[in-house]
Amino acid sequence: MRGGSHMPKFCFSNMRDEQLKLLWTARIDYRNHSGVKLHDHSDFHQLLVVLEGSGTIRIGDQVSVLSAMRYYLLSERVPHEFLFETEGITLDYKFGIQNEQIKHWLLSQAPTGELPQGCLESLKRTFQLSQRYKQKQQDILPLAIDSLFKSTLLQLFMNGTDLHAGGSAIHQDRSFEMADYVHQHYTEPLSLTYIADHFRFHPHHVIYLFRKHTGVTPGQYIQQVRLERAKELLEFTRLSVTEIAEQLTWTLPYFSRLFRAKVGAAPAAYRETIRSAVGHDLILSDDFANTWRIEDTDG
Repeated sequence: MRGGSHMPKFCFSNMRDEQLKLLWTARIDYRNHSGVKLHDHSDFHQLLVVLEGSGTIRIGDQVSVLSAMRYYLLSERVPHEFLFETEGITLDYKFGIQNEQIKHWLLSQAPTGELPQGCLESLKRTFQLSQRYKQKQQDILPLAIDSLFKSTLLQLFMNGTDLHAGGSAIHQDRSFEMADYVHQHYTEPLSLTYIADHFRFHPHHVIYLFRKHTGVTPGQYIQQVRLERAKELLEFTRLSVTEIAEQLTWTLPYFSRLFRAKVGAAPAAYRETIRSAVGHDLILSDDFANTWRIEDTDG
């Protein structure tokens, strides 16, 4: 009789970070003159990330300007309120801290600051992973989300020190200056000749370097960078599809055909799918219930 051994089946459903746990996240859009009235949180912290809009915010006794591309840390038991004077787009994160040393360290930091680009990319990635978890509850995802969010917080309060390079689906050798140039200048009419002239290399050598460092040609790499940026603009801004095409130096028909071919949906349809999640809770902990407090102040 032949016997066999069975590997134990691991269950990750209860695996969460032991120091910090993301409880909830959402993208929330605000109308003119809307916001959140004065309140506090008794047992969790909140990170408010403003992508668009302006207004005022009060954190404790401090009143400051609410503006785009800034973060606001709303610690537990600290009263806070804010009001958008113009239309706003935010990413919102509520999290618990189990480690007292991390909690004390976080409370010692300034409650607001400019948002480094690397941190913004990681926070968007955290939100996207949370969306994926809601759609398909893969057991290991909450732990991955906790880890990414925790490292992003550390990066944020260490003046943007890059603790985890990446986040983009594009392969990039950060020592490869030409690829970095594409990321910095994708809104310009880039081409093989343009890059070769800028770096004073023969075009054939530029192709060789791109294949060596990225695995694709310069033209393919430029296209990938612009498509990644297009998806981000569709997801997190109010720019029209035409405006996005213009920013990427593409005509609208070309942008629409390319996006559909590479992503599988037209730009407008892709945006509609993403925006269906706006204002909806993405809850990552069974024992957490979010209470909405958004109110309009006019009329």
